Amino acid sequence: MHTRLPFLDRAELMQLHATVRKSPSDQMSEAARFKLFMVYAIGAAILQMTETYDSTAPSAFVAMALQLESVLGESQSYMNIEALMLLVLYHMRTSSATRVWYLIGLAMRICIDLGLHRESQYQKMRPYEGQMRRRLFWSVYLVERYVAWSLGRPFSVPEEDIDVHAPADLDDSCTSDELVEQALQGSVAPREPARGRKLRRFIALAQLQRIMSQIHTRVYRTDKNIATLVPETTPLLAALEEFEISLPAMAPEEDDFVHMHWNNAIRMLIQRFVGVLPRGDPLIEKCLYASGQMCQCFKRLRQRDSSGYSFLLVNSLYMAGLTICLCLFRAPQLWTVAVSNDLRACSSALFVMAERNPSLKKYRDGLEMIINRVMESVNDAAKADPMLSDSHTEDVIPTPHSESVSAQTDVTTGNSHFSAGWLDFQYPLPPMGGLTGHDPYGQGSAAGDTPDIWHTFSDMFPEIWSNDLLSMDMSDGLNWFTPE
Repeated sequence: MHTRLPFLDRAELMQLHATVRKSPSDQMSEAARFKLFMVYAIGAAILQMTETYDSTAPSAFVAMALQLESVLGESQSYMNIEALMLLVLYHMRTSSATRVWYLIGLAMRICIDLGLHRESQYQKMRPYEGQMRRRLFWSVYLVERYVAWSLGRPFSVPEEDIDVHAPADLDDSCTSDELVEQALQGSVAPREPARGRKLRRFIALAQLQRIMSQIHTRVYRTDKNIATLVPETTPLLAALEEFEISLPAMAPEEDDFVHMHWNNAIRMLIQRFVGVLPRGDPLIEKCLYASGQMCQCFKRLRQRDSSGYSFLLVNSLYMAGLTICLCLFRAPQLWTVAVSNDLRACSSALFVMAERNPSLKKYRDGLEMIINRVMESVNDAAKADPMLSDSHTEDVIPTPHSESVSAQTDVTTGNSHFSAGWLDFQYPLPPMGGLTGHDPYGQGSAAGDTPDIWHTFSDMFPEIWSNDLLSMDMSDGLNWFTPE
């Protein structure tokens, strides 16, 4: 967690942890005790996600931390921002997204009050303090942007109001002004292997998030018709590709983590246009590939170290699976063995997570139902087009869990009993009936380019910004954790 969001002083935390084991904890300040209890709570929550854990419940640590009310009393302090961030990271793994949105919004507003979004503010700070404050601001920025993006809500501060530089790529051992100065003055080749450096992934994600914020502002806007925004994809894709080329050397797990979010950014950029693009447009294939790679990166990360995950990441994985299905309904000729493996990676991950979190089962089953419909659609398209049949029917490989929800589809009528909650994308998709109206590309989609199954599929998705997945009732000690 520290390497993903390094807003705390790791050396200080380890010292506090050593102190609490050797001497009475009342010798610590309330702020230090709050910080330590929340770190314990987050660690326990992650352990409950990834392995058998029967020690102190996370909610017990949080209850101890919240007894220290004076820590949260001062509304404009760096400690208050850190406290809010710790609460956000805990609630992202245990409760509803609405609470997270309010908390991270408050943290960002305190950052703005303290001027942490402006570079001039850091000129007054000592080198080490300045680096820690930069890490704090960009940590809040990352979470705030991701939460707002996932819930379809506005950002707390516009991109053009932020001019603070990213923190330096320093090791945790640089904890004094002298060491920071020496590190800042030293020259490090951009492609030098990351020997002990801890911030490369964090810096890369902050840079990526700035591009994603541009996607949010320029593509997911409500004052223009979707079709008129398609040209925006060209410069934004170029920015994403330039970012990927400029990435420094990182450890394999960090590289997978960054590329998971990079592929997710490509998916989110193109996803909105899938319904208005001609089915042979290469952007649809690019969106399909990026969605699949996002699922594969997530699977590799889980296989490597069984790392914890938040509702935001679960939501992105779920959305990636739905986007694959959306692309295949739009362009069934894109079905391949690789696409089948991508769907399997998404499906398997959701099955594993649903075993620990029962509230995810309806999304798992909803995705499985849609995958079944995709396979039916691809098979029907292959029968109707001999060229497709020769090249793709042998590629249709059902996912290992597809039978688990097949009974929910009426075989005789072909109708599935869908729940609107399962199928809400977090961003507006093509408007209802939009594919049967005016064709902005002049391709005559209504006349034959768009298969009937696409109209059925597109009608499942209301034109709303939905936070259904992220606003599930997940109060502490209920569903997510073992009952206490």
